[in-house]
Amino acid sequence: DRGEQARAVAQPIRYALGEGAAFHCLSLASYRAGDLEASARESRQALEAFRKGNSRDDQALALTQLARVERDR
Repeated sequence: DRGEQARAVAQPIRYALGEGAAFHCLSLASYRAGDLEASARESRQALEAFRKGNSRDDQALALTQLARVERDR
């Protein structure tokens, strides 16, 4: 799937924002598929990547998604 492909490209070159975006997209897809465990895990991974990339706006996106998942658990 494309989210996994994006993550696979971003990780080796240490592109934190790209990696975070890939995890965020995977989290959204997992959420829509009803896999809340995977969505929460991917949101946490996105958050960590966005922290490494020092992107506060993107951290807010990941936290919002994580809150959404936790609400629905």
